[in-house]
Amino acid sequence: MPLFKKNAYATAFEGIDTSLFRENLDIKKAIDTIQWVTDGISHRYEERLKAHVDNQELFNELIEQCMEEASEYFLFLKTLLYQ
Repeated sequence: MPLFKKNAYATAFEGIDTSLFRENLDIKKAIDTIQWVTDGISHRYEERLKAHVDNQELFNELIEQCMEEASEYFLFLKTLLYQ
């Protein structure tokens, strides 16, 4: 994993309130799962975004789709991981 991504995750999960997670849940595995979902969504959109970097309208549309998909997955994870 690139250093900048590792630092970004460290910052994102710094001070996380683990009391929100379900009891008896392996917190490390939960955080790993969140990272994998984030990486997967990023990977899914990365090449399409690169291909349309010169088309601001399409680029912005893809960013919006990516954010919407990420929000849906994070809501899904929240229902799985939180109490």
